[in-house]
Amino acid sequence: MNNLTYLKLLFVGLILSILVAVASFSLVKFFENKTLGLIYQNTLDTELNWLDVSVDGTKVIAHGIAPDESSRYVAIAIISSIINPKRLVDEIIVKKQIIPLEHRYFLEFSRDDSYITAIGFVPSIEYSDDLILRLESIIENAKVTNLLDSSTFQLNSAWYETVDFAIQSMKALPNSKITITNNEISVFALSAGVEDKIRIQNKLQDLDPGHFKLNLQIKAPRSLIQPFNLALTKNSNRTYLSKCSASDELSKALILDAVAKLGVEELGECKVGIGAPSENWSQAAIISINYVKNFENALLKLENNVIDIVVSENTGGLNLKESIGVLKKQLPSEFIVNATIEAVSKNDRATNDDFIANLNTDGVVQMKGFLPDQNSRIAVTSYARSIFGLESVRSSVGLNDELPKNLSMKVLAGLEVLGALHDGILIVKDNKIYLEGQSANPEINEIATDMLSKKLASNILPTLNLKYDESLLPKPKGPNPQECVLEINNIIKTYGIEFAPGEIVLQKSSSETLDRIAEVMQNCYIFPMEIGGHTDSQGRKSLNLSISQARAEAVMDSLLSYDILTGNLVAKGFGESTPIADNKTVEGRNRNRRIEFTLINSNN
Repeated sequence: MNNLTYLKLLFVGLILSILVAVASFSLVKFFENKTLGLIYQNTLDTELNWLDVSVDGTKVIAHGIAPDESSRYVAIAIISSIINPKRLVDEIIVKKQIIPLEHRYFLEFSRDDSYITAIGFVPSIEYSDDLILRLESIIENAKVTNLLDSSTFQLNSAWYETVDFAIQSMKALPNSKITITNNEISVFALSAGVEDKIRIQNKLQDLDPGHFKLNLQIKAPRSLIQPFNLALTKNSNRTYLSKCSASDELSKALILDAVAKLGVEELGECKVGIGAPSENWSQAAIISINYVKNFENALLKLENNVIDIVVSENTGGLNLKESIGVLKKQLPSEFIVNATIEAVSKNDRATNDDFIANLNTDGVVQMKGFLPDQNSRIAVTSYARSIFGLESVRSSVGLNDELPKNLSMKVLAGLEVLGALHDGILIVKDNKIYLEGQSANPEINEIATDMLSKKLASNILPTLNLKYDESLLPKPKGPNPQECVLEINNIIKTYGIEFAPGEIVLQKSSSETLDRIAEVMQNCYIFPMEIGGHTDSQGRKSLNLSISQARAEAVMDSLLSYDILTGNLVAKGFGESTPIADNKTVEGRNRNRRIEFTLINSNN
């Protein structure tokens, strides 16, 4: 091919390329114009006059300022129905909505011991300065943070008197927050207990000027009770309550009211705290108390969700099986009922010349029957208290002057043997002494015989039915309490207990640590220990204190899920107050954020 031919072909190729480019450009412009036409056609009769659309190659660009988000959505939806949504570029701007806000008045004071914060609005800068001076006078060396701003509120004398009341309240409440809004003042504070809570509420109500609605939120901390229990003994002579637990003051009042209806004169103490196995615990307790009304002699025990009822053979014609069936239907489904009939033929033999002492498994002795004179009764009661303890002796012994004077010597000898038993019964009648019970000593019969032979005449033959029970033997001595605490803290240092930053929920990475602590606690739960939560110094002091308390409680709750008895454990948050390293370094702060077990003894 010569050069002339080559140049001709090159020229023809160039002309064809130009023609193809022009044709392609014309084709693109055609489709762009067609696309724009379709879009304008579909938006012409709508309220989209603000919309502007342009085409750049395959891209369709939507412009304009939409009056609201709804209008932008309509525009995008119409364009997407005409073209492939992937080709659409949304550059629509939504006009900002300027909504006039209702001006709401707000003023808040918070106090954490000597740290006080004031935030909100006051009428003027001068009033703000005066208010800060008054807050600084609440406590010596007060540290007041001033976050107040002035406003144009129209305030009257009622507002100023309410602020005065807030400052008075703050002075009496070292851990509190007081908020004043348009028509309400709210006081949030902690009290030392229920009685202190009532005292604080009464004092604040007396101080309140009454201009604004007063909202009092005074909380009294409650201790952990484990196990949650109730024990009631009812017999023909006396009914008494030896144990009682309740989750709040209302539940306590309802339980004691039900007990009082059984004729109990001395109601005793009913502890209020957390740890109830069910929100229906007080309801179950009241139903069970009402059930034992049907029996002359009954023992009722509730421990967590298990109810044990022991009644005498004298059920007054009541079918125990049927009545227990009715009881189970009345109780919440999560409670388990164990009911038994106890043979009381020995008790039923009591006449006007019998003396009976019954020692139960809780170490409480119930004495009834008769003695010849007042001196004998005083001597027997005093001797019983010396053996079993002052609080563990219940006596309803009467007098019968026809009984022999030496009866009291037989009773005293029998009580000495009863004191060597785990539980049992003593019956003294004429020249007969009957003793029945169980002991952890395999030689209990020999020991009892020796005790009685030293105190009784040879013509008095006691009847003994004493049994050795190996299960009553004291459990092997556990580890040293200091060793328990040391081992637990070593586990924590080795494996770690972790929480997310600023959170109070244990992370899954702590599971192995808790498994190992629970294993140690199987033998160490008997020792009183404190679970201490600690933080570094970053953040507010009051917030750190709350977080550390919640984290300590989270650890104790986790141990409870392992069926560890936590009655000897106390969760306490220390916040940033007890650092073990320098809070100015990352490493120091990491060491200060910790959970630490401490042995509780008479010194701390």
